[in-house]
Amino acid sequence: MKMRTMWTLVIAALPVIALPELTGTWQGMLVGPRGEFRTVIKISKGDEAALNVLLYSIDQSAAENPGSMTVQGSNVKISIPGLSGTFDGKLSPDGSSIAGTWTRGSAAMSLSIKHVSKDAAWAIPKLKFDVASIKPSAPGIKQVSEVRPLPGGGSVPLTCPSRI
Repeated sequence: MKMRTMWTLVIAALPVIALPELTGTWQGMLVGPRGEFRTVIKISKGDEAALNVLLYSIDQSAAENPGSMTVQGSNVKISIPGLSGTFDGKLSPDGSSIAGTWTRGSAAMSLSIKHVSKDAAWAIPKLKFDVASIKPSAPGIKQVSEVRPLPGGGSVPLTCPSRI
């Protein structure tokens, strides 16, 4: 019994090693054969211990690329399935930066990111959409609307001109 109590005290006295807070905005330059591209990675907590990721390559597109992140010790892995890409990096001892390699297909590029405040974060461009509305102008034509099913489920509304 005394031995069990002693081990309990020894274990309780060990320092708790905690990871730094990884959620928030990280940014850095992706360096590749076609130049340098500003990269923003937003990390948020998901279900249980999971970490969710949104990656933006703001010099190339305003598209949001979702993924996930795993951490084992100081090793960090970010997977972005929609880009078939992964980032394997090493967290700095102070937890403020991650340096590693972004791999997409057979191409491997250097990427170092730093944890930044909201004020210091690069602006993410907004996606732009052009919306067109077509209305009949000839007499005797009216709009006909119907809903058509899509293969695999769901439906889409269709509106088109039709002769009366």
